Amino acid sequence: MEFLDYLTLSIYIALVIVWSGVLIYFLSRSFRLRRDNSQLSILLAILALASFGLLFDSTFFGLWFIRRTFEIKSVLNFLSYPHIALIPKAINLISGIVIVVLLIGRWIPLQVKFVDNLNREIARHTKKLIESNESLRKAKEKAEESNRLKSEFLSNMSHEIRTPMNGIVGFSKMLQKSDLTETMRKKYIDVIVDSSFKLLSTVDDIMEISRLNTDSFEVLSNSFFVTSLLKEVYTEKLKSHKNSNVRFILDERIKDEESIIQSDRIRLKKIITAVVDNALKFTDRGKVTISAEIKNGNMVIQVRDTGIGISPGLYHTIFEPFSQAKRVDNDIQTGLGLGLCIAKGNAGLIGAKINYKSKEGSWTKFTITLPFRS
Repeated sequence: MEFLDYLTLSIYIALVIVWSGVLIYFLSRSFRLRRDNSQLSILLAILALASFGLLFDSTFFGLWFIRRTFEIKSVLNFLSYPHIALIPKAINLISGIVIVVLLIGRWIPLQVKFVDNLNREIARHTKKLIESNESLRKAKEKAEESNRLKSEFLSNMSHEIRTPMNGIVGFSKMLQKSDLTETMRKKYIDVIVDSSFKLLSTVDDIMEISRLNTDSFEVLSNSFFVTSLLKEVYTEKLKSHKNSNVRFILDERIKDEESIIQSDRIRLKKIITAVVDNALKFTDRGKVTISAEIKNGNMVIQVRDTGIGISPGLYHTIFEPFSQAKRVDNDIQTGLGLGLCIAKGNAGLIGAKINYKSKEGSWTKFTITLPFRS
C-alpha cells in the first residue's frame, strides 16, 4: 500500500467519526428542544437528516475503498455489484424528500406563524406607543391650558382686587373734602360700600375654591323652603342688577309648603348665586329667569338666560377653575372664572347634580337637581 492509500483511508475514518458526532449532537439537541422551541427542534432534525446522508456516504465509500485496496472479498463482496453504488444515492434522495416534507409541512408554517405573531406583537406595541403619545399630547395640552388659565386668573385677580381697592381708597380721600354736599357724600359712601362688597366677594371666591380643593367643609343638613331661598337670592341680586335691557324674573311654580327640603341651605345658596351671577354677567338683552319645581321625586332648580350662550369649545372646561367665556363686545374678561367651579364643587358636597344646555349666541339653561327629601 502506498502513502496515499493510508491517507485516503484516514480521511474516510475521520469523516465517519465527525459525521457520527454531528448526527448524535443534532439528534440529542432536537429531542431536548422539541417542547420548548419547536422551530429550532425541526431545524436540528433537518440538519440531522443531512448529517445522516453524509455519514452514510462516507461509510459506504470508505468500505468500498477498503475492499478495493485490501482486496477483502469474503465480507465486503456485496460491494462488487455494479448497482450497489445506487444505495447511497437512494439514501440521499430519501433524506432530501424527508427534508423537503419537513420544510413544507412544519418549518415554513411555523415561520409564517412566527412572522404573524411578530407582526401582531409589533402592531400591539405600535398601538400602545400611539396611545402613549396621544396621552402625552393631551397631558401637554392640558398643562399648557392650565398654565394659560392660571396666568389669566392672576391677571384677572389683580384687576378684580385693584379696581374696588382704588374705588375705596379714592372715594375715601374725596370724603375728606370739607365742601362736599350731603348728596355727594352719600354717593361716595355708596361707591365705597359697593367696592367693599365686590372686594369681599372676590376674597370669598378665592377662599371658597381653596377650601373645596382641600375638602375642608362640613356639610350641614337642615329643613328649609326652596322658594324662600330663591326669593332671598332674587332680592339680593335685584338690588345690584343695573342693566335695564335685561329683565330678572322669579318664576314661582310651587307653593312654599311644597318646597320644603332637607339639605345644606348655605351650600345650595352658593350654587344658585354662582349660576345666577354667571347668567346676569353674560346676558346683555332679554331676560334671566330662576324657577323651582318637583320632577320625578327630585327638586329641580333652573336658571335660564338669553345671553351669549356657551361655545362648543368650552363644553369640556366650563366647570374648570379659571375658565370663562369672552364677550364678543369686550376683550377684557371680568371676574376670576371661579363661579361655576364653586357651584359644581358645592353641588358634589350636598349630593346635587348641575347640568346645562346652551345654544351659542342665543340662550343657556342651567339645571340643579337634588333629591327631594321633605
